[in-house]
Amino acid sequence: MTTSTPSFEALELISKRFSKSNILHALGGSGLLLALGIIKEVRDWDITTEASLENVMEALEGIESKLIPNNELFKSHYLIKVTHNNTEIDIIGHFSIKKSDGDHHAVPVKVFGYWNNIPLADPKEWLLAYKLMGRYEKAGKLESYLQSLPK
Repeated sequence: MTTSTPSFEALELISKRFSKSNILHALGGSGLLLALGIIKEVRDWDITTEASLENVMEALEGIESKLIPNNELFKSHYLIKVTHNNTEIDIIGHFSIKKSDGDHHAVPVKVFGYWNNIPLADPKEWLLAYKLMGRYEKAGKLESYLQSLPK
């Protein structure tokens, strides 16, 4: 199955809204891998933040969005699915993953750098997140990327 990269304009719109509202945020997930040149295509964008749900919803005013309940794997404070320009963007508040021992691991929002003015999440944090989610192929690609960086 071929996937195409979702609208960058939609990602940029959300990022600009968050920046204007002083909401710390970062692009994670496969969008991070795309920005780092590790993969060529993504299905959607994932933005993490530690802002309150109220502040995020205020910044998203006028943009189609839906609050989604957590599932068994995730223990984040909230997940908002935004649809804009035929593109899905997941906004994850206080991203947290359930570990095998029942505890959870919080993935902090740390800005690693920027890609086309979009703040990028720390690849080390996402490496651990992918391992905890059982997404070992993506974890392996991120690990190889991190090992290729100058020490």
